[in-house]
Amino acid sequence: MSDGNGFAITNALAESGNFLAAAALLGGGAFMHGRELVQGSFYSLGGEPVVGEYRMGPVLYKGQKDLSRIVRFGETVADFGKGVKGLSFTGSIDKAYTHGLGGSGLVPGGLQHLNKLSVIIPTAFTAIGAMHSLATEGGEGLRDFLIQDFIANYHGTRASVDIFNVKNVDKANRFLGATGGTNTAAVGDKILNPRTFLGSPMLGRIAPTAGAYIGAALVGSVGKSMMAGYFENNEGIAGLAGMVFGSSMGARMGSYLAGGIGRLAVTGAGIGAIYGTVSSGAAILKSGFRNERENRGLNYAGDISAFLTQNSNTMRQRAVQAMQKSHLNARSAFGQEATMVHTNRDMFSQYKR
Repeated sequence: MSDGNGFAITNALAESGNFLAAAALLGGGAFMHGRELVQGSFYSLGGEPVVGEYRMGPVLYKGQKDLSRIVRFGETVADFGKGVKGLSFTGSIDKAYTHGLGGSGLVPGGLQHLNKLSVIIPTAFTAIGAMHSLATEGGEGLRDFLIQDFIANYHGTRASVDIFNVKNVDKANRFLGATGGTNTAAVGDKILNPRTFLGSPMLGRIAPTAGAYIGAALVGSVGKSMMAGYFENNEGIAGLAGMVFGSSMGARMGSYLAGGIGRLAVTGAGIGAIYGTVSSGAAILKSGFRNERENRGLNYAGDISAFLTQNSNTMRQRAVQAMQKSHLNARSAFGQEATMVHTNRDMFSQYKR
């Protein structure tokens, strides 16, 4: 009785430890990637980084704010500060300057114009994906899709812009085109410049985001499966944690690889090489097995015993099974039924060699 109680207590402690470990893993994922999820949800609903309007060039910001933590919704700005807890909203972003079209200096404003379509279109895409996931995979599928969507949007958007801290004033002003005027770069200012892909700022935003989606979906699913398999008794919690960690890792890698034509070409070549190697190896094995079957015992003297031997052996086995099931002792019934196919004859000699 005591042994049974001890076993039950040990089992309960093990299950409790398994649950606490899975819960700690989930808590760590929320702590490490919580801002990615929340800020990514803002991008998924139409938010944009602080970028300049077309032909306005890069943005110079003369302030202490971290531009990577700022999301614009039209004239409203969400500032994440040092975390989600410090999230605040302001009417606009000040101290931002872009290249003036009519002069050589920097002028206030000139930031990307955002309207209702800027919010409606990305929100519609997210809503369509969410409804599809809910209809095909249920609530868990919806949860996984939103995690992947928010994290992919975060890393894809971050990979579409470069943010620099000004150290060399002359180099920064040449980059900004600020050859005159009072609004020039100073040490400590920040520059945000949108990246391009094949010369297009739009593709520069789409390409890394698409790569982030692919990476988040692939690595996120692997992370979920691995953690759910390891914590068998708490696969729901552990799988969710694995999805968060895997999606973040995959989105980061995918956005980087898809962010440049050179990296994308190398990645595609690598995937093609791996696929070609695997396909060639499979083809060689398949061809080898096929040749072995086709050439087994084949010669040009007309000896077909190798093929008939296999057939006769199969018939013999079936005959034995049939007689065993009929409970007959019919050993004496076996004669020389396979003599013909085992006799070494061919078209050059009709006599046994």
